[in-house]
Amino acid sequence: MRFLRLRWLLLLLLLGSVAAAGYVYLHKQRLSAGYLAEGRELAQQGRHRSALGDFTLAILLAPGEHTGYLARARAYEALRMPEQAVHDLGEAIRLAPGDAELRYQRGLLLLASLQRYREAVHDFDAVTALRPGDALAYYQRGRAYDLINNPHQAVKDYTRALELDPALTEAWLDRAAIHEHFRQTDLQIADLTAALRLRPGAIRLYTQRGKAYLAQRAFAEALADFNRVLAVEPSVSTYFQRGTANLNLRHFQAAIVDFTRVIRTHPYATAAYYNRARAYAALGDARRAHADWAAVCELDPAGQSEACFRGQAGH
Repeated sequence: MRFLRLRWLLLLLLLGSVAAAGYVYLHKQRLSAGYLAEGRELAQQGRHRSALGDFTLAILLAPGEHTGYLARARAYEALRMPEQAVHDLGEAIRLAPGDAELRYQRGLLLLASLQRYREAVHDFDAVTALRPGDALAYYQRGRAYDLINNPHQAVKDYTRALELDPALTEAWLDRAAIHEHFRQTDLQIADLTAALRLRPGAIRLYTQRGKAYLAQRAFAEALADFNRVLAVEPSVSTYFQRGTANLNLRHFQAAIVDFTRVIRTHPYATAAYYNRARAYAALGDARRAHADWAAVCELDPAGQSEACFRGQAGH
């Protein structure tokens, strides 16, 4: 009989300890949620350093929850402490390995703030496995591959990102830059044209495309792009490029005007004198052509032997 009473007593004690543990656990969870809410409120006010203390208490009270680590990581990021942010995101990923967003956020920090590009690739690998339709994950992985000098894989990722989201302007531009590096001007022009459909007011893109047209010897198309740029943002370099297009299109008077603008601003611009001399010679103005050949020879006697010959011979 005493044995049965002892068994019941032990059972009651066990049940009590379980209930107490459950109560303690729930109490800790409530306290953790309270600190987490307070920290988020401080973070919204821009008081990120003060929020760190609340987030740390939330983690200590509920170490098995990833939300505290994520909140503290964001505070560290706001304070420009990326190493600590990456560490906390790692802890959050350990607790929630199937959360693709955690991997994506850590990949961005590794890529942009810490320049640990290969580690970023691994995180974006995980994101694309978990979210195969995520265009941004492919784009960011492409950037990481680009920065570790793997342009072929970068192009594949940019292309996949654009298949998923054709409105991703930066992917068009980054892929265009790779095409430019490999002198694939047709592909570069196609990507810049697609980007311009999305950003028709981006003048610098017209400049880039105009240069690509020049490289392709598509002078009429280059002229149209440079005209558009100069109507909004006049610059010496663009006047020179437009002059080059005009010269090759045999618009000699227009070319002279453009090269003269360059020379007025940069009186030592040898190439502008050289090209203007060609335009004067084509118009039969031997005197002005001779003066420009002589200027070229004086400015760069070693590199422009043809100009020196013409200047000295009076051609």
